[in-house]
Amino acid sequence: MANVRKVYDAGVKVSEYQTRDGRTRGRWENIGAVFTNEKNEPFMTLKKTFNPAGVPSNGDSVIVSFFKPKDNNNTQAPANNSSYNGPAQNWKASDTPDYSAGSAGDIPF
Repeated sequence: MANVRKVYDAGVKVSEYQTRDGRTRGRWENIGAVFTNEKNEPFMTLKKTFNPAGVPSNGDSVIVSFFKPKDNNNTQAPANNSSYNGPAQNWKASDTPDYSAGSAGDIPF
């Protein structure tokens, strides 16, 4: 896996909160990443401790969103593909993405 490239961070919205100025913002958890291999085929790593049953939902499924990595220098993944470093620590909350406008918004990881 010499030419592995990270193309997306995978995240789920786990809750919402109100800012002091009254805006609603989302709290996100990074649950893994999407990579491409030397044949440009996608694959995903998923945090072993991620439990989709704990994600708020109105149905039987959970939405996993994909976001371009903030550090988009496309560095290679480690040989064991364990590039997931856990949920972002000490991140600044971001606006909830506006999916209707096709914008991913700012994600905390």
